[in-house]
Amino acid sequence: MNVYAWNIKFTGMAHCRDWNLNLNLQEEFGCVLSRDQVNQVIKNFSDSISIGAYCDQDAIDQVNPQVARTAASIVKPFIFLYVLKNRGKFHNMVQTEDIKLTDDTILRYFKGSRISMDGLLALMTEISDNSVANYFLDRIGIDKMNQFLKEEGYPDTSFGRRFLDSDARMHGKENYTSVTDLYRLYHGIISGSILGAEDRNLFISIMRAQFDRSKFALYLPESIESGGKSGVLENVWNDLIFFSHNGSSVILIGLTENLPGPIARDFLPAYSFHFIKERYPELLQDSL
Repeated sequence: MNVYAWNIKFTGMAHCRDWNLNLNLQEEFGCVLSRDQVNQVIKNFSDSISIGAYCDQDAIDQVNPQVARTAASIVKPFIFLYVLKNRGKFHNMVQTEDIKLTDDTILRYFKGSRISMDGLLALMTEISDNSVANYFLDRIGIDKMNQFLKEEGYPDTSFGRRFLDSDARMHGKENYTSVTDLYRLYHGIISGSILGAEDRNLFISIMRAQFDRSKFALYLPESIESGGKSGVLENVWNDLIFFSHNGSSVILIGLTENLPGPIARDFLPAYSFHFIKERYPELLQDSL
């Protein structure tokens, strides 16, 4: 069986997009923090939070934008960038047997299949498949990946381990990124300054199919096309979205670590809620 592209559409509560079936957001996700509470969280836990809110090229809000924080899966788009810039180093089609499978991978259901390079990039991004991310990282090499990041101008981003490598984490090896580096990556791709048109369109289309929409994208209406990437570990909640409205290009980035449980869960959706309410109230009315 040949799998040339990853095209499955996910539905259900994880998307939080069917407002008719899931109107009770307070019960499902906890109370929406007030603007004062959001500001208080930023003040009280400033060592644990980095935020960036950008409209066109203006920084609307920034908190610790250059602090390198534990990245989780939000760092995978940097691997995406490397592959797009070095396509000639990778096979166009890959046998699933050539990929070391992690316990959480959906590739277990595609044994004996051949998957296109674009399909693998979609798997790595849309559902954050760790086997695919490790496949790319192993072929690139961590040292070469880190050298690439320095050469491309992402000084706060680095790889110290493969994904789901708990032993490496126990020994202090980690993957890091910053709001500044993430903004530079996404702004550069969206503006067309660091990729050609075909690769740019591929990147954006795959990012728009992101499975996890439970944080920054939670309160955006279905009519607004948004994309991005999230990253979650035991004590890490990260998210990034981009969308356009009324001719403006918006990018929201949040990196948090070691926040108390309920705050960790509720902070990023609440920050997005108040950002939209204050700058684009018509969107909030459409979604709720």
